[in-house]
Amino acid sequence: MSRRARFFSRFAGDERGIAAVEMALMGTLLAGALMNVAEVGRYAYIASEVAAASQAGAQVILTTCDTIHTPVTVVCPDVQSAIITAASGTSLGHDISIKTPIDEGWYCLKDDGTLKFEAHADDDKPNDCGDVGEPQARPEIYVQVQARYNYQAMFPGLTLAQSFPGQISHTAWMRVF
Repeated sequence: MSRRARFFSRFAGDERGIAAVEMALMGTLLAGALMNVAEVGRYAYIASEVAAASQAGAQVILTTCDTIHTPVTVVCPDVQSAIITAASGTSLGHDISIKTPIDEGWYCLKDDGTLKFEAHADDDKPNDCGDVGEPQARPEIYVQVQARYNYQAMFPGLTLAQSFPGQISHTAWMRVF
């Protein structure tokens, strides 16, 4: 028998250390699963913070500006900075960006709960919402605030995070008039 065969034959019945090998294999699988859970949880948390930032930005319009006079984005010169400050109040801070200029216009609310653009806020108010099937409804001014965050994975290349969108965005609407 060759020297190499004798060397390996002495390990054939030896079971010492097998638990360590099994633990190393299972630990690797467990670590991969935990990294993915952490990444998905972090992504969900950041997505909710982006939604909160856009909502805060839209909400601050009502507290900062006189909404009786429209368009708000014209008659309230501090609205852009107030929206950015409010959106930065989340845990994401200044990593949040707000799409500027802020969109404002006359919209009609459709039966399905969606908004249909009718005219720009500085245009004359449309007469009614007849073109969306609601002739008795009146167009209202809505402001759209869109917050964005560029997502960076904690464990690039090791988790499913590369399949997530790189930019998380959320749009909030606020009826101002």
